[in-house]
Amino acid sequence: MTGHPSPVVTWRKWFDQLPQGRVQSNKSVVKLLDVLKSDSGDYLCTATNLLGSAVRKTLLVVVSLPWFTVKPSAKSVAFYGHALTLNCSATGDPQPVICWKKQGGQLPVGRSQQTNGALVIKDIKNEDAGNYICVAKSAGVLAIETVTYLEAKQPKGEIRLVHYSNVEKVEMVAMPIRF
Repeated sequence: MTGHPSPVVTWRKWFDQLPQGRVQSNKSVVKLLDVLKSDSGDYLCTATNLLGSAVRKTLLVVVSLPWFTVKPSAKSVAFYGHALTLNCSATGDPQPVICWKKQGGQLPVGRSQQTNGALVIKDIKNEDAGNYICVAKSAGVLAIETVTYLEAKQPKGEIRLVHYSNVEKVEMVAMPIRF
């Protein structure tokens, strides 16, 4: 703030006091340390000199970064033809929205769905392998991410023989017998 003569600048919280022990002030700038949700509200800046005073109001809204309450493991293994569910959830203020994306590509079209933070991929295929990213976003701007690597592979002991003809597709599966 400027003025002639130089004004004395003071800050206060509307209908309350500034947080005790957590305020740093330097001329016209006030800094709150270790900000809490309860610090949200209207703040008044008053500049006073011999010629009078001016008051300006500003609104502080405190939001917290989201944090994960459930994260998928760093690596997941899924077998061809099977389904896979990757769970992810987060909390924060405001409550974050969860979405999934695949690094370097798109989620499997027609075989994937996102419900309540979980990603379900049906009929796993080789091309589904890769990094999947769970994004938790609060207030449309504050986001955190976690990554899981999906390895897609053939089930052990399973042999698939596929024969194509003009009329039909025949698929035979042979599984070893375990005693």
